[in-house]
Amino acid sequence: MPDFSYIGPLIKLLNKEFEQLHSEKAKSMGLTPAQLFVLHYIAKNRCDGICHRDIEKQFDLSHATVSGIISRLEAKGFITCSSSENDRRFKNIDITQKAKCCEDEMWLHINHYEEQLVKGFSDEEKKLLIDFITRMLLNVDADINILKQKEEEKC
Repeated sequence: MPDFSYIGPLIKLLNKEFEQLHSEKAKSMGLTPAQLFVLHYIAKNRCDGICHRDIEKQFDLSHATVSGIISRLEAKGFITCSSSENDRRFKNIDITQKAKCCEDEMWLHINHYEEQLVKGFSDEEKKLLIDFITRMLLNVDADINILKQKEEEKC
């Protein structure tokens, strides 16, 4: 039985379960978990115009890693990449009809898992949990501060 007196091992155990569940769903859609998360992010934010840099920041990934994920999603027919009319260096990323067909399934999966994670929690407890996890992230990664500030500026 895991030692429940330390937070780190509990987070690791929760992450292992999280990865396993998402790995199974991604595989059923012909994707890797990373591709599933990126595709979900693109679908969720496509109205704002998504580029490589947005994905790098959101998932704290290198440019090379994001380029690989994007090229594989494009090769599998889930996304398209096109040059911006204003700046040819900027690539707009959008989902295809194939991804739109999977979109409901992605949302159902993610929502179901989110509900499962906080089953029995009150709305206040959910807000506190998000606050606690965010604060823990801020404690270990100064880059999160920048992302949080940008997110607050959007609101």
